[in-house]
Amino acid sequence: MDKRSLGRAYQQQRGEGWSRVDMVLALYETTLARIAEAREFAAQGKQDQAALHRLRIVTLIAAIDSGLNLEHGEIPVNIHRLCQFATRCVADGSTENLDNAARVLGELRDAFRGIREQAAGLEAAGEIPPLDDGSCINTMA
Repeated sequence: MDKRSLGRAYQQQRGEGWSRVDMVLALYETTLARIAEAREFAAQGKQDQAALHRLRIVTLIAAIDSGLNLEHGEIPVNIHRLCQFATRCVADGSTENLDNAARVLGELRDAFRGIREQAAGLEAAGEIPPLDDGSCINTMA
């Protein structure tokens, strides 16, 4: 699923309970799946396909990073730094660095999974504003 597909999915599912954290988790899941695919293409010697997947992965990481508000303290700044690290690893393209990117992004995904219920509850209560159509389009385009 690419970013545009995620954006359409968000808009379609919005009335069915998708929250900000669900969209973040979907971005992480898609990114991790693309890393696994890039790694497989590289192992098969399909370097052109691996390189195309790496470009898509960098775009997905940029989408994750673009949703961070760095003025909200240490946590988003640290996530931003980890996104930068993962981007460098993916750009390198070695199996070891793809694994490093997957490990870091997997840990971030797991952290968001751990707070999913709380974050969805805060959004439902209005303490975290829901994504509006403009935010979704800017983030997903």
